[in-house]
Amino acid sequence: MGKCVSITNEKGGVGKSSITFSTIWEISKKKKVLVIDMDSQRANLTFIAGVPKDESTLTMYDIIVKKKPIKKAI
Repeated sequence: MGKCVSITNEKGGVGKSSITFSTIWEISKKKKVLVIDMDSQRANLTFIAGVPKDESTLTMYDIIVKKKPIKKAI
């Protein structure tokens, strides 16, 4: 079974995306990593990771509220 790590803070601008990206970058050198960006604005982490920001990119809002299949988001 895998491990789960969560980096959270309700205040914006405290470096969550940068810390998260640096952490997953290092872990991904040795293990497979799934990152779930919960920022509804498709902001920093998705951008830093190089995921295109377009209408075809599903967000957690699409999964939870609009009931889109999670496999399509992954």
